[in-house]
Amino acid sequence: MARPSGPPGWHHHRLDRRWRHHPRPPGREGALDRSKVKQREQGRTKVSYLEGWQAIAEANRIFGFDGWQRETISVHCIHQGERNIGRDGRTGWGVTYTARVRITVGDVIREGSGAGCTATIR
Repeated sequence: MARPSGPPGWHHHRLDRRWRHHPRPPGREGALDRSKVKQREQGRTKVSYLEGWQAIAEANRIFGFDGWQRETISVHCIHQGERNIGRDGRTGWGVTYTARVRITVGDVIREGSGAGCTATIR
C-alpha cells in the first residue's frame, strides 16, 4: 500500500480539503488543553506525552468516533530477564517491548513505532 508523502504540513492541507463539509472538521475545535500533557523523567531529561486514553479521546474529538482507525501492526518482546538496575546496579528483572501502529483518516495513512521498558528490583 503506497503511503502519501510530501513536505511537512502537507497532510494537513489534504485533510482540510477533504473534511471541508464534515460537521466537525479537524483543527476547528480548538487546540489541545496543555493541562492534559503529562511529563516524566527519563534518564536525566523530562519527556512530555499524552496518555493512551487521552490520545484516543483527542482523535475522537477531532475526527469523530467513526472518522479514524487505529491498528496495532506488531508487538515484539525484545528482552526479558535479569538486568542491573539503577546507578548502583542492583539486580532486578526487566522487559523491553517494541510496537508498530497505523493510524488511518480517510485514505491518509501514517505509521509509527515505539518502545517501552520496565524493571523491578528483586
